[in-house]
Amino acid sequence: IVEWCCRNEISKFRLYIHRTAVSARRLVQLYKAADYLALVGLAKMVAQMAHNLTTRFPPLACAVYDEADLHTKISQDALEMIEKRPYVTLPPDSDTEGGIACLTEHKLISIYEDSNVQAGELFLFQMLKEWLQCRNEDHDSTSRGAVPDGEEGERQHNDFATVRVCASHL
Repeated sequence: IVEWCCRNEISKFRLYIHRTAVSARRLVQLYKAADYLALVGLAKMVAQMAHNLTTRFPPLACAVYDEADLHTKISQDALEMIEKRPYVTLPPDSDTEGGIACLTEHKLISIYEDSNVQAGELFLFQMLKEWLQCRNEDHDSTSRGAVPDGEEGERQHNDFATVRVCASHL
């Protein structure tokens, strides 16, 4: 933001944008800051950068959609890509760390509630299984016994509740 205000460019920031979910989320955070500070030119530029990134690496649309506030341009662009190209945006992608695994419960449910997603029920069911599997793998790799049993049960209950809601929209 400082670079934008001083020079009307963000060349140094561009060096830190890679084809990963972390970089996609970083772009969205910059977009949010630019929007909050009413830096319209910066917000437009960052929205275009996010669009270009998700066009080149479609699984990153999930990371952008998850990080973005609902009903913003950047969120709508990512959602549109997910709706029109679910077979390339939703499958987990180990190269970019993108795909359905990037979505939190709330954003996952919003995609399954969206009647504009152009995918078959079997594919969406498979993606739901992938999401749950990724959640369990992430949890297993980070906790290793550090989470009390009550919290583990609550997490599993929340995950299965999310799966139930999503499955009801298939």
